[in-house]
Amino acid sequence: MKRLIGLVFVAFSSIGAQTVSSRPYFGLEMGPVFTREQPGRSSTGFGAGVIAGHEFRQTISGELRLRFDYFEPGTVFISPGGCLGQLPCELPRAASMSVGSLAADGLIGDPTSLPGPLGAIGLGVRHVDISPTGGGGFEPFTEFGGGLRIPIGRAVMSAEVRYQVTVGGTNGLRWTLPMTVGARF
Repeated sequence: MKRLIGLVFVAFSSIGAQTVSSRPYFGLEMGPVFTREQPGRSSTGFGAGVIAGHEFRQTISGELRLRFDYFEPGTVFISPGGCLGQLPCELPRAASMSVGSLAADGLIGDPTSLPGPLGAIGLGVRHVDISPTGGGGFEPFTEFGGGLRIPIGRAVMSAEVRYQVTVGGTNGLRWTLPMTVGARF
């Protein structure tokens, strides 16, 4: 019984020791982003963002992410027969898409000075702008993902993949898959 009490005491004292590392940080991220292909719009884009976070324990952090993604206009297939007798005849147009997002995430990662896994889950809101058609609007999303964190001194480099899925939005952007390389300071 004394051994069990001793083990519980040691476990709780180590948990309390982890809270000493609480600190704020900021970071940058960039990389490709993928989504479902649609006529006239590319399914591969590029994004960049800024991160403001706080490490609550050595293994747990909270982050706010402000990100901008851009998808170039894709190729448009126009039938050699034109509209094939449909009236009014509206040919497809190529459209670019810009996505600005703000997300709040919870992260869990390995506290050692060695490279280790990183997990993330969060929610946010994004604004989709489709040009020149003028479509888009605000839509909420949830995200989860993982990656690899590599501590370098006080900085932490990371390679991450996140799956973002729209919650009730109807702007044609049901999901995105950002793949990023980031640095946190």
